[in-house]
Amino acid sequence: MIAENVEVAESFASKTLGLMFRKSIPKNSALLMIFEKPGKHGIWMPLMRFSIDIVFLDSRKIVVGLHERVRPIGLRKRTWRVYYPEKPAKYAIELPAGEIKRKKIAAREVLRFQGV
Repeated sequence: MIAENVEVAESFASKTLGLMFRKSIPKNSALLMIFEKPGKHGIWMPLMRFSIDIVFLDSRKIVVGLHERVRPIGLRKRTWRVYYPEKPAKYAIELPAGEIKRKKIAAREVLRFQGV
């Protein structure tokens, strides 16, 4: 199991807001973003206060992109980065930093979750 507590972001506004303005993401929690169509949707980190891991999944829930310990955008331009999947993704999961390594999530792995 990747997380016990999963918040789902489906609307444009909830996906845009993501985890902005929060102090942290609790252990064993995740934010699941669901996109209307598979694509190379980007995740960026403005107004974030903490690092996260990002897992991208295709429509079959196969891992198509992993980004570990993604840091928030800072004042220096070199921190202004958008994170994309390697292949078109239908879902993005934002997790506390270090969870990809801790849970041993790997590319091409199939992840299962209910209700979506």
